[in-house]
Amino acid sequence: MKSAAKVHTVPRALAREPAERTWSTDTVPPQQRMDYWRVALEAACGGALQLQSVAGAVGLSGSLRKLSLPGLLLCELQGVGQRLACASDSLYPVLVIVDAEHEWEVEQAGAVESVAAGDVAIVHVGPGTSLDFRHGIRASVLAGSRPWAQRWLGGLGDDPSVRVAGGLRGWGLILSTSLRELAADPDIAANEAGAAVADMIGVQLAAALRTEPAPRFSSDLVTDAQRLCSERMGDSELNVREVARMLGVSVRTLTRAFEDAGTTFSESLREMRLVQAAALLANADLAHLSVAGVGQQCGFVSASHFVREFRRRWGTTPGQSRAGAAAAQTGFDTLARLDRAVEETRLRVETQKSRITRLSATQSPHLPASQEVLCTLEGSLTALERLRATFENLPAPESHFQPQP
Repeated sequence: MKSAAKVHTVPRALAREPAERTWSTDTVPPQQRMDYWRVALEAACGGALQLQSVAGAVGLSGSLRKLSLPGLLLCELQGVGQRLACASDSLYPVLVIVDAEHEWEVEQAGAVESVAAGDVAIVHVGPGTSLDFRHGIRASVLAGSRPWAQRWLGGLGDDPSVRVAGGLRGWGLILSTSLRELAADPDIAANEAGAAVADMIGVQLAAALRTEPAPRFSSDLVTDAQRLCSERMGDSELNVREVARMLGVSVRTLTRAFEDAGTTFSESLREMRLVQAAALLANADLAHLSVAGVGQQCGFVSASHFVREFRRRWGTTPGQSRAGAAAAQTGFDTLARLDRAVEETRLRVETQKSRITRLSATQSPHLPASQEVLCTLEGSLTALERLRATFENLPAPESHFQPQP
């Protein structure tokens, strides 16, 4: 006897929604657009979002498209920059949001979470939570009912913290693409059962959060960020937002990872630039490269900025550092030549001693001259060993300067 299939129930108030609706501020006079947009926004998102303010001095303009699925509302929002507040009594307590073009922020209980363009954020609707799309909005917003959230998010459905799934790879990319395509073209789902589409999105969301959780306080994330920085060392415009985007995490996530490692992104990048600059200056093969050129290779915006930061870190100027490296290299090479000369002279001394021993046995008339040669060789050996001692403690070319505290 087959067991009855578990029925995924949806509140009646949600089931009565028409399948698809659209709104546009172009359909009303400018003086009515603010009120119109407020009503449209609340209707499209099931009361989960409310308009707080519009960014800038430009007039309000925007459009909304809503697709109703069992337990879900999927909306496409386009418009000028605006700040939205989350309601506290919506039938849809969970929002899944992706904006393919703009970075935006979630403010929750005084904390701000930055979300990169293309990343997927899971936001719990409630008082004190707001969404800041100050640069404009072209977002796909999925409003999930509590039964749907509990089914696919499990315990995460009750976790109020913001979670972000990177939209550049894996399940995060699949979910981000699905949300954008469905919101932009609801006809894609027209020939499919609504419950099947809702389940498909639920599977993708659960997989994205399981396999790509936000890696807060991860030393591996810091390592990955530093690797990307080393690959783009010459890019003077490289910043934490760009690296976070390449890693598929939010700016806040990356910032927290560096804080947990006891540093900051900017401090780490500056240290990497200065260590690389010191290595280039100590490389004799790059003597043709100017000091300004070295700074540019390491991502410093100007020669003066490079000199100032280098002096602060190493206690000397790049030019002085290069001269010191050249002198150290010269001494280092001289020491190597002296080592060879000492060994060769020591071998000649031993050879001459053997010759004298043979001459002594035969009472050769050449014995006095050979003894004179030995004295000369031993004098040369002593002089070479003393000279070698003056070079023996020279630092290697890469370590001729000491970092400043």
